[in-house]
Amino acid sequence: MRKGFFHLRSKDIALLALMGALGNIIAAITTYVGTIHPQIAFDFSHLATLLVAVFRDPIMGAIVGAMISLEPFYRFGVTGWLGPIVGLSFIPGKAMTGYTAGILARRTRPVLAVLLGYVPECIFTYITLKYITMLLIPTVAPFFTDVVIFTILTKAWIEIVLLGFLMEIIARNKAIKQLFS
Repeated sequence: MRKGFFHLRSKDIALLALMGALGNIIAAITTYVGTIHPQIAFDFSHLATLLVAVFRDPIMGAIVGAMISLEPFYRFGVTGWLGPIVGLSFIPGKAMTGYTAGILARRTRPVLAVLLGYVPECIFTYITLKYITMLLIPTVAPFFTDVVIFTILTKAWIEIVLLGFLMEIIARNKAIKQLFS
């Protein structure tokens, strides 16, 4: 019997670990293959986030979102222009998408949950790249022009649209849905 607001069973912990690892592997592969610019690369790691958020639980989706941000944090933060402090913004940003998509998935179709679920992260990313970089890394901020920021966000929306349609297709597959129950 579940106690309290949120209780993890051992199979939930295993799922979180598996999906966190899967998301980071997907991120490593897709950011390596899909590099557009040193600070812009396709990253389909949200596949793991969205599978958990849409088919399990918003809180678990947020946890996986935070977990899958480790590879992008290292790539664009630690070894990239953002540095480790601003790079940490990947963690709450990706967690927002997991939580919001998970909440919306209970009320709407998976594709809409994914698309609308990304809106908070999109706004957070814009604010971070436009304004937080000015405060925390003023020497790098001039390189994050509106063109670079909008290219990052356009690339992200392409990923989210594709993932949204993929979630819609997966939602029709009872065998895959059963894996997450």
